[in-house]
Amino acid sequence: AASFAGMLNGMGRDRGASDPGGLTSESEALIGLNQALERSPLVTVARVHGDAAGFGAGLAALSDVAVAVRSARFSFPEAKIGLAPAVVLGWLPRLVGRRMAFWLTATAEPVTGEDLLRLGLVNALVEDEAALDAAIAARVAALTLRKPRVQAEIKAMLRDFEGIPADKAYAMAGSRLVVGAQRKGE
Repeated sequence: AASFAGMLNGMGRDRGASDPGGLTSESEALIGLNQALERSPLVTVARVHGDAAGFGAGLAALSDVAVAVRSARFSFPEAKIGLAPAVVLGWLPRLVGRRMAFWLTATAEPVTGEDLLRLGLVNALVEDEAALDAAIAARVAALTLRKPRVQAEIKAMLRDFEGIPADKAYAMAGSRLVVGAQRKGE
C-alpha cells in the first residue's frame, strides 16, 4: 500500500505520468491495487467520510465493507477530461450492472446518499463522522467474531463463483463444502 500513498489526493489520485512508460507504470499500479483488494484473503474495510472520485471511489467500492457518511458522493470524472475510465470499467459493471456503469462513467454524474447504498457501492450510510466511527467499530467487531480462515474462503468463493453458470458453481460449492466441513475445527 505504501507504493500507492503518493498517488492519492483528497478525492482520488494524482495523475502524474504523461509519457507512455510512466502511464504504463501508473496503470499497472492501479490494476495491481484493484487486484490486491479483490484477491487478498484479508477483509478490507473502507471508512468514507467525504467525496471520492475515480481511484478513491474504487478503493471504497472494492473493499469488502464500506461505510460512508450520507453526504458523501462518488464519481468517475474521467469523461470530463476526455478519457474513458478503463480501470474502473474493469470492475464497476460487476457491482452496479452494465447500464448503470455506462451512465456513471459516461456522464461523470456523482452518486449520492441512498443511491450509494442501493447500487452496492457501500454497505451502510451514517449521518456524521461520529456515527461513522461507531459504525466502523461495530462492523469490525462483528467481523472479528468469526474465523479469518472462513472469511478468506468466503472471499475466494465469491470471486471464483462470479460469472460462471449456476450448475458449475454448485459443483464447486459441493467440493468446497466437503473440505470446509473437515476444516471446521481449525
